[in-house]
Amino acid sequence: MENGAGGALAVYALLTVLVALDTINLWAAFALIFVSASIESMDGPTRQALLPDLVPREHLPNAIALFTAATISSYAFLPPMAGIAIETIGVAGAFGVSLIGHVVVIGALLLMRSRPSVPRPRDNIAVAVGRGIAYASGRPRVRWIIVLSLLTGTLGFPIISTLAPFWMTTVLGLGAVGWTFMGWAWGLGAVGATVYLSTRGHSRGLGWTVVLSAAAFGLSLVLFGMTRSVPIAAVFWCLNGACFTTNMISSASLLQMIVESAYVGRVMSLRMVSSAFNQLAAWPLGAVADGFGVERMVRGVATTLTVLVLAAPALSRTARSLDADVGKDPDAADA
Repeated sequence: MENGAGGALAVYALLTVLVALDTINLWAAFALIFVSASIESMDGPTRQALLPDLVPREHLPNAIALFTAATISSYAFLPPMAGIAIETIGVAGAFGVSLIGHVVVIGALLLMRSRPSVPRPRDNIAVAVGRGIAYASGRPRVRWIIVLSLLTGTLGFPIISTLAPFWMTTVLGLGAVGWTFMGWAWGLGAVGATVYLSTRGHSRGLGWTVVLSAAAFGLSLVLFGMTRSVPIAAVFWCLNGACFTTNMISSASLLQMIVESAYVGRVMSLRMVSSAFNQLAAWPLGAVADGFGVERMVRGVATTLTVLVLAAPALSRTARSLDADVGKDPDAADA
């Protein structure tokens, strides 16, 4: 993990220097962003896989809630702060300030002491990915959790991460200030859900929490797409942030509790594939919006997401009992 954090620091330090010297160009920016995303794709699953070595298994939901809080909250609160920094100290200054976070992360990792674990043989990337897919494919509950994550990431998240600014400006008629407050409303819902889940203190009902939060996430998008009142839209947007965060935390917690330690990192990597899909899916969803109108696209895609999620427990007994293995030691069962 230190290597990943150090790599991210190096990439953004180089980007800061290029911006400060006014020698940055579009292709150099694309290349550095690609490298940064590659580092994050490896670093994110590693961080989540480390959690079982830091806290007892019964406290994993609380730990994952706090871990997710740092990630989800940044989506809503940091962009407005970045805008303020750019306005006051410039683009290069904003990038320079962001380097402080990377330095703090590296310092925290150097001070971190995890519980000792049994050394396991290392596989090359192709073998590791293949074993992760084979593991998830052979365990129906793990497979269903990943499928639900892919549905929310592919059909829902592109709307709130990539297409929402267009919706806010063209449909709701909001300017920069209005869009900022809407972002804060989404973040308020995310933080509220995080606070609740981090103090919940038990893992009972995690399976239905995964399913119902995914369905509520889609339904809140449907309702958001049906209103033209900014205050009402802000309420639905806040609920959307709460539902998305609840789904992220509950699905990650459930996977951490039912997957063998040797496969946690690989399974979490598969779950995070939805993060890549939500960027890739933004283009076809945008094309649908161009062809049929953004309002029809949002309502239609969100409705499809809700129906597909609710169909899972209706059609599959396994999807109705995702947390049946909670309380068992997956490593002991696999031994």
